[in-house]
Amino acid sequence: MENLKFADIELILNEEIKKISSMKTEGYVKGVFYPKNQRELIFIYNFLKINEIPFYIIGKGTNVLFSSENNKILIISLQKMIKKIKKYKNFVFVDSSVTLAEAFQYCYKNDRSCFENLSTIPGSIGGAIKVNAGCFGANIFDNLVSIKILKNGKIKTLTKDKIIYGYRSTNIDDLILSAKFETTPKNKCELIKIASECIFKRNEKQPKGYSLGCIFKNPPGFSAGFLIEECGLKGENKNDAYISEKHANFIINKGKANFDDVMYLINLAKESVKKNFNIDLELEIKIYPNET
Repeated sequence: MENLKFADIELILNEEIKKISSMKTEGYVKGVFYPKNQRELIFIYNFLKINEIPFYIIGKGTNVLFSSENNKILIISLQKMIKKIKKYKNFVFVDSSVTLAEAFQYCYKNDRSCFENLSTIPGSIGGAIKVNAGCFGANIFDNLVSIKILKNGKIKTLTKDKIIYGYRSTNIDDLILSAKFETTPKNKCELIKIASECIFKRNEKQPKGYSLGCIFKNPPGFSAGFLIEECGLKGENKNDAYISEKHANFIINKGKANFDDVMYLINLAKESVKKNFNIDLELEIKIYPNET
């Protein structure tokens, strides 16, 4: 670790947002660090922390909307990280940069059940844990045993019972390095059947295109998409951004949408639902820099 230098880490200045976000909005960030392994990740993370340089960490960038202040942002992206998965007895150990689809493929090859219900979520393991991602009745915490985090410059293990987590939320503020999951035996035919059913459901209910997935969390007892649809907002657009006609909790970028376009539709949906149902919609996505 001591031999590493700041200059050893790949840094691209004025990186296009399209390269790091699934929404592919217009604009640039100040710079993106692309560590290749955990050694480089820990080095650059500690360097920025010690020097009090503001930054954000992203995996696949599937739930991050970069704000109009994005040209002031430094990012650590896990996109180019070497990805490691290994198994021991009934457990799998997965690096945070591994995608849920890759984790499912590994378990599938080893006849283990763990990620088949989550395999259509486009994000990484670290990001999924941080927000307690889930779909089709399953959540990432269902089979989670523990995580390894970087806290105050030291690697520590945090068991699931020490984490506060709820619907699409956790209290994790530290860098997630890897996670341990418990698996159960299941044959390949059953696994691929479940994963295929999830793919079918996602294709049937959710739109294709550049998006961040669901924009809002579902309020207790309600579907955010249903509430937005009832406000008559399906198909509403602002330049190249529009509220999906297939699922109203999705905002799609037709190609050249920017932050302001997307925020216009987010605020329109929030205000309309509040006016018509007296319900405050809460964002499921993250806004970097943090929304003020």
